[in-house]
Amino acid sequence: MNSWMGAFARNENKILEKLDEASEASVDLALFPEFSICAYPPEDLIFRHDFREACEQSLDNIVKKMPKTLYALVSYPRKSGQNYYNSAALISRGQIHAYYDKIALPNYGVFDEKRIFSAGEKSLIIDLGSYRLGLQVCEDSWEKHSAAFTNYQGQRLDAMLNLSASPFHKTKNEQRQKVLSTLYKQFKCPVFYVNCVAGQDELIFDGRSKIYDPKSNIDLEAKFLAEDTLFFDLENKKEGSQLSPVDQSRLKTISLEVLSEQTKAPLKAFAAKQSIDESETLYKAAVYAIAEYFEKNKQTKAVVAVSGGIDSALVCAMTVEALGPENVQAFTMPSQYNSKETLADSHLLAKNLGIVIKEISIQDMYLNTKALMTSALGTDLKDLTMQNIQARSRALLLMAFANQSQALVMNTGNKSEIATGYCTLYGDMVGAFAPLKDLLKTQVYELARHLNKNKEIIPWSIINREPTAELKDEQKDQDTLPEYSHLDRFIMAYVENDLCIEEIMKLGFEREEVKTLIALIERAEFKRRQAPPGPKLSKRAFGRDRRYPLSLSLS
Repeated sequence: MNSWMGAFARNENKILEKLDEASEASVDLALFPEFSICAYPPEDLIFRHDFREACEQSLDNIVKKMPKTLYALVSYPRKSGQNYYNSAALISRGQIHAYYDKIALPNYGVFDEKRIFSAGEKSLIIDLGSYRLGLQVCEDSWEKHSAAFTNYQGQRLDAMLNLSASPFHKTKNEQRQKVLSTLYKQFKCPVFYVNCVAGQDELIFDGRSKIYDPKSNIDLEAKFLAEDTLFFDLENKKEGSQLSPVDQSRLKTISLEVLSEQTKAPLKAFAAKQSIDESETLYKAAVYAIAEYFEKNKQTKAVVAVSGGIDSALVCAMTVEALGPENVQAFTMPSQYNSKETLADSHLLAKNLGIVIKEISIQDMYLNTKALMTSALGTDLKDLTMQNIQARSRALLLMAFANQSQALVMNTGNKSEIATGYCTLYGDMVGAFAPLKDLLKTQVYELARHLNKNKEIIPWSIINREPTAELKDEQKDQDTLPEYSHLDRFIMAYVENDLCIEEIMKLGFEREEVKTLIALIERAEFKRRQAPPGPKLSKRAFGRDRRYPLSLSLS
């Protein structure tokens, strides 16, 4: 399910609706994702007593109103004494039977759980009728040497349950499959993994809940980037092995009767595992992130500056798909340096997407600003200063239109540009959301070609043109930067994989080039701190995923 941050009544009603559906299908136990009551990650909202009280009240409402015929596992932040826990509550009508407190708290990448939560100590076995079910919450299943694993040693389990809020990146699903395989080998039972689906600020939660039981040749997956429900019947899955001796102090065991005595309803069809290539996956994830960002911030309209270049073309296409053509306004704002070809491509793109485009020349604005500054300073302006004046003139117009029409400006920068600082602060870095923020330039081209696989949406002349900012005569990106295929390999090595100089050199880079590019990336950190948010699509995105000092002297 898609929980909205702080939308307690909405989340509560959705949980109750799903419980009604489960009851009608004669379900005995319903599983919901991590923090389904309040959404993940609530960050410092946890420290607000009114936020925690609202979570507690929602849980209480669900317990009172839920159907009498089933149990449920619902996750929420729980305060006990002076400690806060990432907890799952086992509930039925009128009663909270047990709490399970997450044991393995992630504290890397986008996660800060050790800063907020205390770790649980005991695991939980739910005896539901004749079935013994183990429970873990998200990271518990990833840390096989933690107590979340060792506490269950020697126990017979008929299934392992995992409630997750697991953020998406392009290889995450493959990583999850390895985790499920490890769980299965460890506990020799089916694994039930439930993940939320949502766009929350810079994080995407992609759903794809799973039921995994290789012994029975079962590997089922729920929908990608959509709410979905999987039903499963454990009948005939049990093996009659005996319990082994175990230190029971490590476990809480809750024995429950199966409430429902109805004949099991026919199971709904399972969602087939989807075969989606990487470009399709990344494109869908970015579009989903845009749609979620706008809906959850109660916005409907977007403004996109279209330059005739590849980045703005892809952002425009994504935004149209996310919001609809009637909600997207395009602008092209040429100066003396923009060619007739790129101007024509901007209009052709708008035609292909079915959106309105306005052409406003910034030439007079540029010349007037140049003359004003030259007079004030008593000297000619530097080349870079004149280029930045153009970018900031465009930003001024975009923001004026956004203010006038109650719209949000879409940022069109990509990861390669943001990494190297090849962007203008308060110019082309303007915007409320940056869909390409975690996409390298080479990936932008791949996604554009993917988008055009059935029909021309982005004009092929845009895709085939050598990239240029068109801020001075005969300008090309590669006048300043290495070839993007080469640069992007470096960014993946240094930013995404944290390789050091010696390791990067083994990939075919010269020492001095490596040092130059590292300096380029680290000098641009002050720009990235002021950049708009954008969706995490790789395993290491700029922003909360990678936190470097602003003042940094690298030898």
